[in-house]
Amino acid sequence: MSDPAAVRAHLNRILSSPGFANAERLRRFLSFTVNAHLNGEAGQIKELVLGHEVFDRDASYDPRLDPIVRVEARRLRQRLAEYYAGPGAAEPFRIDFPKGAYAPVIAPMPKNTTSHGRLLLAVTLIAVAFAAWYFTRTSVPANTLAIVPARWTFVDPAGLHPADEALCEAITAQVANRGRVPVVGWPSILPFRQRHKQSPDVAKDTGASMVLAIAVRETAPRFRVTAFLVEPFTGRKRWAEDFYSQDLQSPDSLRALAQTIAHDLEIALGTGN
Repeated sequence: MSDPAAVRAHLNRILSSPGFANAERLRRFLSFTVNAHLNGEAGQIKELVLGHEVFDRDASYDPRLDPIVRVEARRLRQRLAEYYAGPGAAEPFRIDFPKGAYAPVIAPMPKNTTSHGRLLLAVTLIAVAFAAWYFTRTSVPANTLAIVPARWTFVDPAGLHPADEALCEAITAQVANRGRVPVVGWPSILPFRQRHKQSPDVAKDTGASMVLAIAVRETAPRFRVTAFLVEPFTGRKRWAEDFYSQDLQSPDSLRALAQTIAHDLEIALGTGN
C-alpha cells in the first residue's frame, strides 16, 4: 500500500485543482472513498453507503430507483482523467475507479509517464481534438433535446407543482445559451401544455432525440426537483437526478437552479466540464 501521508497530500492537490475546486459533490465522493481506503475500510464502500454518507439520501433511498451514485461516479472518472492528462501529469500516484466499483485503486504513476510520454499524450489529445473539430464543424449535432414539464406527460400529475413550467423555460434558455447541446425552443414546447402527450409524441412532433422531463414536488420547507433524461423511442433512461431549492418564485433562484441542472446535464451527456 502507498504511503498514506503521501496519498493524502496527493488527494489534497487534486481537490485544490480547477476541475475539483468548485465541484462539491465530486470532492465529497473522492475524499470519502480515498480516506475509507486508507483506513482499511474499502470493503464498506458500497452504493447504498455512498448514497447516505456522501449524497445525503434519507432512509428511503433505493439505488435501483435513484442513480445518483452511478452518475457521480462517471463524472468523477472523467474529472480524474482530465486531471491526470493536465495539471496532474507529473503526480507520483494515480487514483482510479474501475467501472462498476466504487472503491478506489491507488497506484504509483506508470514509469513511462515521463516528459516524453506526456508530450506524446498532449500531441495525441490535440490530434483527437482537431479531428473532432474537422469532422463536425459543418455537421448538425445528432442529439437534440426537448425540455418539458413532467406534468404534461404524466397520465396522473397529482402531487406535481406548476413551478415546473417556469423552471423548464429557464433550463431551456440556459442550455441554449451554453451552446453545447442543441435544444428545442420553448415556444415549440408550449403547445404540449394543452395536449398532454407522452415523451415519444413530444420527440416525434419536435424532432428531438432526447426528452428531459422536469418534475417539481413541494416538500416543505423546500422544493424537490427531479430531472429525467430519456430516449423516448427506446425508453432508455440516460440520466436522473434530484435537486433542491428553497424558492422557485424569484428569477434569481430559478436562474441559479437552471444553471446547475444545465451543467449537470452536459456532464451526463459528455459535453460538459
